[in-house]
Amino acid sequence: MLKRIIETLPYDEVVVWDNSIRQDFKIYGRFMAMAEAKHEVCYTQDDDCLFRHHAKLVDEYEEGVPTYVYGHYPAEGGYGDLPLPCGGALVPKSVAFAAFDRYFEHYP
Repeated sequence: MLKRIIETLPYDEVVVWDNSIRQDFKIYGRFMAMAEAKHEVCYTQDDDCLFRHHAKLVDEYEEGVPTYVYGHYPAEGGYGDLPLPCGGALVPKSVAFAAFDRYFEHYP
C-alpha cells in the first residue's frame, strides 16, 4: 500500500515514519517524520488510504492553520492547537510542535 500512496504524492519530499522499522511512536510517528522534513508545512497521511486531490487541499490551505482531508477537528474546550490528522492534512510544524511544548509543560 505504501508504494501506491507515494505514487499519488505531488510533493518534492517524502519522509516515511514506519513504526515497524523505526521506534514505534504509534500515531505520533507522523510528528517524528515532520521533525525530519525540510518544509515548514507538511502533508501527513495514514497508511490505509489514498488521497488524490492534493491541488485542492493546497488551494484551501490557510497559513498557520491545519487543513484536513478528514481528521479530528478542534473540539470545543480542548485540542484546538493540536492537529490530529487521520486521512491526511497539511500541518504547519509550528502548530504541531507548539502544542507538544504546551503538553509537556503540564505532563512531563
